[in-house]
Amino acid sequence: MAGVPTVLVDDDGWKMSPLYKLGKGRVVFDDWEALWNTWKENRTNLGAVPGFADWSPILDEIDPFRDGRAAERMGTFLKWMIEGFSAGQSREVVLAQAADRYRRAWGEDKIATVRPTARDAARAVQGIHDEARI
Repeated sequence: MAGVPTVLVDDDGWKMSPLYKLGKGRVVFDDWEALWNTWKENRTNLGAVPGFADWSPILDEIDPFRDGRAAERMGTFLKWMIEGFSAGQSREVVLAQAADRYRRAWGEDKIATVRPTARDAARAVQGIHDEARI
């Protein structure tokens, strides 16, 4: 993320990773031997493997800030969650409130949503309104 060429071995075979968008055998490899052989080929003939160890095409997707403050953002989000749980709020309400605070602090486009069912979303919103009345 800091401009350091980086490659990974996907021992678990998690093909859903956004890293596969970069092309198999460029950043993510199935095994150490394939990684090693590609590294040697690229080292012998610099640029022989286009996109080798280059994450730049997906950096905005996986780290839109690139400001070195990720730990601060994660820590603050966790703090908000702990505060909510300590106040006895439900998981849905805690997550919805923390996401809302994060959204206001860092931007709407920085929130990833795992698509909840309409019922789950309605319960979370209702919980926020109920707890706001307390």
